[in-house]
Amino acid sequence: MSLLRDLTTILIFFSVLTFSYLGWGWAVSRLFSIKFSGSEKLFSLIWLGWTVTLLLLQVLNLFVPITASWSILLIVIGLILAPIFFRSNIQDTAVFLKSYIWVALTGITAVAIALLSMQASTAYDSGLYHFNSIRWLNERPIVLGLGNLHSRLAFNQSFFAFAAFLNLYPIFNHGQNIANGFLLFLLSAECLSILLRQAKTDIQASNTFMIFVIPVIIYLGLYTNISSPAPDTATYILQILIFTYFIHAIADSPTYNNDDSRMIFVFILSATAITVKLSSLAFVITISLLLLVSKLKHRHPTPKQAIINISKMLVLPTIIMMIWGLRGILTSGCPVYPSTFGCIRASWSVPPELVKNVANVIYSWARLPREAPEKVLSSWNWLEPWFHTEILGNKLLFVYPLIAAGLCLILCVFASMRGSHLKTMNKYLFLLPIPILMGLVFWFFTAPSVRFAQALVLMFPIVSVVILTSLLERSGKLGIGVLIVLFLVINLNIVSVVWQNPQPLIEISIRSFRPVKTVRLIQRTTLSGLEVFSPKKDDQCWDSELPCTPEFREELEFDDNIIFPEFRLVLRE
Repeated sequence: MSLLRDLTTILIFFSVLTFSYLGWGWAVSRLFSIKFSGSEKLFSLIWLGWTVTLLLLQVLNLFVPITASWSILLIVIGLILAPIFFRSNIQDTAVFLKSYIWVALTGITAVAIALLSMQASTAYDSGLYHFNSIRWLNERPIVLGLGNLHSRLAFNQSFFAFAAFLNLYPIFNHGQNIANGFLLFLLSAECLSILLRQAKTDIQASNTFMIFVIPVIIYLGLYTNISSPAPDTATYILQILIFTYFIHAIADSPTYNNDDSRMIFVFILSATAITVKLSSLAFVITISLLLLVSKLKHRHPTPKQAIINISKMLVLPTIIMMIWGLRGILTSGCPVYPSTFGCIRASWSVPPELVKNVANVIYSWARLPREAPEKVLSSWNWLEPWFHTEILGNKLLFVYPLIAAGLCLILCVFASMRGSHLKTMNKYLFLLPIPILMGLVFWFFTAPSVRFAQALVLMFPIVSVVILTSLLERSGKLGIGVLIVLFLVINLNIVSVVWQNPQPLIEISIRSFRPVKTVRLIQRTTLSGLEVFSPKKDDQCWDSELPCTPEFREELEFDDNIIFPEFRLVLRE
């Protein structure tokens, strides 16, 4: 009975959140004159609602903890707004509800994701700082200098606000089991809608990406521990989503009347992705710049009008980035921690040498774990062991996709040379690999661990297929058989991974929510008399009582203010 109860709870959350975010998305789209049309309207509004409520949670937490009362209030407001959308958009909604196959497949997908979401949280970083970050959000308004307690708590990843929101703290406390699962469910439902629509019409290259990415989504559900509140998984999902809308914007740019709205939406998603995890920075900025260039080149506005139009597009993304940067300054003194760029000097600021040390540890560990950062970062000697461990050690999920992408791009070159319809093809499609390449370059020079670039690498061959199918479509050589062969070849690596490691399928939860791991803590006292918990072994606090840190510092002091409580380090000579 407990399994059925918890499964039903997750499915209710999926449904309620979907309708609530739809209501929020509709209201914000009206407020900022963002006009969606066609089959993508419903999902675009839901995603928009999610980004806006995530922003509101971060603003609220500047003054109050994220408790059940605030969570329920935001959900209810969205649910009140949703019927207003349905009254004026009943036809758009009916398109989905009348598709019984889509409803059935979406329902099955929701159940599968819910079962995976009930598994235990096993991600190492979840024990290190994810759960602790969420607990601070639930129990306190934003804490000045939180990074002085534990350096990882200053990472300022907005995704934790979403998990804290879902905890309905202190009533439910299983937000980590729903956060990534809901985003994966939403992306899956959108992919299924495109797949079924494509089956009824001629093959369109702009929809090929989302059909080919379905196995990648299955891989994410099975192998990224979606029951953990890890921003990495949310980042993969957002990168896939953003690239999907980027492809549509590029493919439809000559004829799409509402491309301004679509661009604004991509900019909003891009800003949100940066706040979720900084590793998306180069990828989403490249996408945004390419969209701006293609728009300006197509419309030829005057300089003054171009500035006005761009300013309107950047209003909401700018607000998102400003609130995120402000939270970074308040928790560490640095807007883009662990970078020292823009850091301020305040009583709560993390000392610059500690900020640099955190960054060096991250960059060093991704290259050569368990080696001293000063040794790793002082030369290129790490490159050979890194290549053997990270690259050759991930043949199926890194080497194979890159080889497949390369072969597809070579075929694109031959197809473009031999095709007589190249002149009529949308040349903007050749821009598609650039964001992925820029994202990989950024990844290589910052933290080149394969897990940080997984989505980019798996998307690369699919992007190549999108270009290839567009070329073949123009020359009249594209058929269902060719598409199926390409689909199988591109996703052969994921089939192999599942074949070699079916354990996640076998271990799908047949019990209720698995408990979060607990560790033995010891209590230590700083020079100021502050009592702090530390794990007796290792460096993971998990969901422990606050304050907890594996980085005990005797110089730590704490002012327990109702608003803006403050940790600071008083370094004595």
